[in-house]
Amino acid sequence: MDPIAAVAALSVMSTVVVAMYALFGSAITSGGSIRGRLEGLMSGTSVVDMGPGALKKEGDGKGPLSNLFSGGITEKLEIQLERADLTISPSEFIVLRFGLALVGLVAPIVFLHGAIGYVAAVVALVVGYNLPKWYLNRRRSGRVNKLNAQLPEALTIISNSLKAGFGMLQALNGAADQLEHPIATEL
Repeated sequence: MDPIAAVAALSVMSTVVVAMYALFGSAITSGGSIRGRLEGLMSGTSVVDMGPGALKKEGDGKGPLSNLFSGGITEKLEIQLERADLTISPSEFIVLRFGLALVGLVAPIVFLHGAIGYVAAVVALVVGYNLPKWYLNRRRSGRVNKLNAQLPEALTIISNSLKAGFGMLQALNGAADQLEHPIATEL
């Protein structure tokens, strides 16, 4: 069999697997999170009792691949994704990293021939694997900078509300209504 045809077939197969996981991965795990929320609601547990991870945008943050990695790694990654204001699960992020690394490995071998193709494949593999992490760190630092820029205005609004006689919860709610994301979401 021709090596280029084998690499192309492997590339198509991996793309189909990653696409199927991206489309149906969250649907596999969404039933458990909905069941957990309903049980919490029926038992009278409030959001405050459920802890800091109670308000999730989608799913429970665990995908089909979360069992492959230790809990500490996925928990740290979930915190980093939340701080970067990304709504994907840790397992989807890991699949994205490996998928881009695989595409970076295969594309230069298919399109460039000889030793240059293999050297470019190694470089593209490293770049493809580290690109999502770089994007995550950039989003996280941008969000932190935006929060730091919004903090003085939020404190001024809260202070003025408290001076006007509002309660603490009313002051926080008023500041959240007047300010933009991300500090409004945090308040």
